Amino acid sequence: MKKFLKDESGLSTLEYIIGAGVMAALAIGVFSSLQGQISGTGEDVGGAIDKAGQQSSNAVDEVGN
Repeated sequence: MKKFLKDESGLSTLEYIIGAGVMAALAIGVFSSLQGQISGTGEDVGGAIDKAGQQSSNAVDEVGN
């Protein structure tokens, strides 16, 4: 029984499994907390692209007239 309790050969694998679980939980937590900010940024970029396209279209119309 003492030999079994002192045997640490399987602990490395268990430590890697626990570490991977902790990293996955952290990644999910960070992504879920930043999801709203990421979505809002995408909408801001889309709006800026639309605005730039409209301004360039207006500039082309002014030059053509």
